[in-house]
Amino acid sequence: ELTFNGRPLSCSAIAYTCRHLIAKRLRTNKRLTVNVIIAGWDRVNDLPQLYCIDEIASIREVATYAIHGSEIPFLLSILDQHSFTSHNNSSAVIYDDREMVVLIRRCWEQLSRRSYQRIDTSTVQLMQVSKKGCKTMRV
Repeated sequence: ELTFNGRPLSCSAIAYTCRHLIAKRLRTNKRLTVNVIIAGWDRVNDLPQLYCIDEIASIREVATYAIHGSEIPFLLSILDQHSFTSHNNSSAVIYDDREMVVLIRRCWEQLSRRSYQRIDTSTVQLMQVSKKGCKTMRV
């Protein structure tokens, strides 16, 4: 259960509260330099929710996956290539656990071949959001 000051809030309420706090600090000399990914389950619509907030307090709700770091454009292009949508609706196909891990490993293989920076894969976290909660998966 997500809470703020002891009160239960929805995932979207937490995301917009974080955005508000980052934006408020942006206007002072005490800026927060953070990138935040917030994930949760919407109990009303029975769907997962995923939000990305950057250091200038812009927020976007994303459908299936989110990443942050210096290699965002490259990794998003790889994930976009492998994210298939069904013809009947615009939601992406949900991968099973093994397919997700294989996809993330493919991203890191490509990144280690093409990136000019040394890649530390020990910092990679793969989280799966479901009705049961968030689950960290080994990559």
